[in-house]
Amino acid sequence: MTTFWSQLVEQIHATSWAEAIGAITALISVWLCLTAQLNTWIWGIVSVIAYGVFYWQSRYYANAWLQIAYYLPISFYGWWAWLRQGPKHQNDLPVRNLKGGVHALYWLATLPLSALIVYYLMRTDDVSALWDGVTTGLSIVAQYMQTRKWLPNWYMWVVADAIYVALLSSQHHYLTAIVNAVFTIMCVRGYREWVKLMHEGKAHG
Repeated sequence: MTTFWSQLVEQIHATSWAEAIGAITALISVWLCLTAQLNTWIWGIVSVIAYGVFYWQSRYYANAWLQIAYYLPISFYGWWAWLRQGPKHQNDLPVRNLKGGVHALYWLATLPLSALIVYYLMRTDDVSALWDGVTTGLSIVAQYMQTRKWLPNWYMWVVADAIYVALLSSQHHYLTAIVNAVFTIMCVRGYREWVKLMHEGKAHG
């Protein structure tokens, strides 16, 4: 335990600008997403760029590419979708649930996607090809579901963030691991808040 805290203090002192900005803006983005606030995408875009740099420097190549090649463009799409794809095209996209069969298909889609990413990463010096690939596959699907305001996106984020905590902790990236642990808890609240919005027929809190 003493080693953990001493390493955490050392990491805080040695935290790069990319990791610090990524963590702070990601927390703000997720907090706003809990009640489906449109500005979640603005903060998310800043976080994506910062974390792209951090993951590349840490040799989590799949997650680095995930930030820049996927999260960045889909964040702009999510911003537009929430703003313009509701019934009145005025930031009124409703929260919706998915039928069990459709929900299951999205989980199944993560399997070949993750396997393909892992296959590629095993040919690089990625520090954890398996779990880097799995979290990347889960995150790709979860982020798309979030752009559509589909309620089950929170389930997938809980799983992905929990794996991120273990993965980052194993490499002694305790600060970012703690941030992802907070994300996991926030996802549970996010699910509850979106259920409330869905039942009340509101697009956002």
